[in-house]
Amino acid sequence: MIRRVLTGVLLAAASSATAQPVPPPSRATLYAAAWDTTVAAISRTWIDTAFIATTWLPAAKAARDSALAATDDRAFQRVMRGLLARIPASHFYLLPAPDPALASDTATAARPGRAGLTIRLTEVSGAPHLVVSHVEAGGAADRAGVRAGDLVRRLDGRDVSRALGELPAPREPGAAVARARVVAAANAVLAGGAGDVRTLELQKPGTASASDTRRLTLDAETRPLRAFGNLPPMPVEASARVIPLGASAAALVRFDAFLPAIMPALDDALFAARSCSAIVLDLRGNPGGLVGMVGGIAGHLLALPDTLAIMTMRESALRLVANPRTVRRDGTSAPVFDGPVLVLIDEASASASEILAGALQALGRARLVGTRTAGMSLPAQLRRLSTGDVLVHATADLTGPRGARAEGEGLSPDLPAPLDPARLAAGTDPVLDAALAALRLDRTLRPAGASCRSLSALSGS
Repeated sequence: MIRRVLTGVLLAAASSATAQPVPPPSRATLYAAAWDTTVAAISRTWIDTAFIATTWLPAAKAARDSALAATDDRAFQRVMRGLLARIPASHFYLLPAPDPALASDTATAARPGRAGLTIRLTEVSGAPHLVVSHVEAGGAADRAGVRAGDLVRRLDGRDVSRALGELPAPREPGAAVARARVVAAANAVLAGGAGDVRTLELQKPGTASASDTRRLTLDAETRPLRAFGNLPPMPVEASARVIPLGASAAALVRFDAFLPAIMPALDDALFAARSCSAIVLDLRGNPGGLVGMVGGIAGHLLALPDTLAIMTMRESALRLVANPRTVRRDGTSAPVFDGPVLVLIDEASASASEILAGALQALGRARLVGTRTAGMSLPAQLRRLSTGDVLVHATADLTGPRGARAEGEGLSPDLPAPLDPARLAAGTDPVLDAALAALRLDRTLRPAGASCRSLSALSGS
């Protein structure tokens, strides 16, 4: 009897306890957990232990109180970004928690927006300028009257001249990273939700003043949103098309990021491209992603398991090798492509894009065409914090198959092809044109196979 009474009392107490609502943690508690997790993760993994112990940890200790006293998430993120920026390497940054409204598929206004243009860097009279490098036909920018070749003076009210004026000269240390960050920041201004409005003050190439202001309303993003791990969902596609070169033909293959969801389409495109005379791999604007995909993509172009990169961590080193792809998804065999390969690059080609392009260049398997890459090529981990933000932190140094590092310096193109605003305005693609001109001079080109002509049917996600 006593046991039954005690049991009833305990069950009643437990029921009462579970019935009480648990108050959510305060923002200061969440900030403290996020801060301490960040400091612990980087202290355990970053290879420069002397810098961490003597410089970074004292800075983290000194800034902790400011972080915890933040009045809102943006203020906390500013302090966190300041701490991460003290580490002299790429891949130390914060991905803010996604806006819950943009994760909904129930309303057009809740969808991510799409401006329909791309902004890159160019040189005009020896000075850096932001230029519209591409405008999607029928997209928001096109309807607003924005045209390729337009020089950007102001972005949504922000004067870009100061940021451009502070850029180091192209050959100075750190120039590649600085240029990549300016380009990323410019394109980030154009991001937002469907229906958001952005304004651009533009100057036509060859004119003396900037008096052309365009107002565009972001379209709803219609491409499928892909996610992987702690990466935020993003629109990613793989596509391919054939470019005739007389009796020969080049396959132009591009994809937006290294995410597993696009690998089947990308594999199909690269297998089909083997019947073409040459492959042009377009990595412009590709920010990277899953480094493990590099070996599989390289395996379409390399017949041996060559070393592509060496990742050096605190206590070990890992070789990234090519995975020769000789069997299609349907089980049929296909020899690895052995024709000419050109890779298109620019200052927004980063991370896994640099690892792949740098390996193919170092191994003599491909020539790089375009402008210097971002110089951000370190392997990193992504860790979700208590605030919902995602910490990106590098965990290893990386060198290519010949010992070179792209980190901080970027990859130099074999065939430089700067973006000439006048040529862009005339409707040409200077980088692709340079690649095709090189192929037309290549006497090793063989005639294209019959199945090469149907490659465009694979375009899509």
